[in-house]
Amino acid sequence: MRTVTPDYFGSACVLSVIHIDSIYCATYLLLIFDVTPLPQTLNYTATLDSFQAFYVNNYIEYHAYKTFM
Repeated sequence: MRTVTPDYFGSACVLSVIHIDSIYCATYLLLIFDVTPLPQTLNYTATLDSFQAFYVNNYIEYHAYKTFM
């Protein structure tokens, strides 16, 4: 599986706004856990900010991401 990480410029995360028409398809990200335990108060909305890297799962139900052109 491939690994994706956020881009940083110095200590700031690089962000940009994209138009919704430019999204090709959704993807399924798997968390890469560290050795430290997760806090009980961790919410799903903070997942992208709480983890340093993710695996892109290429093998999950490929028919769901099929594009018709």
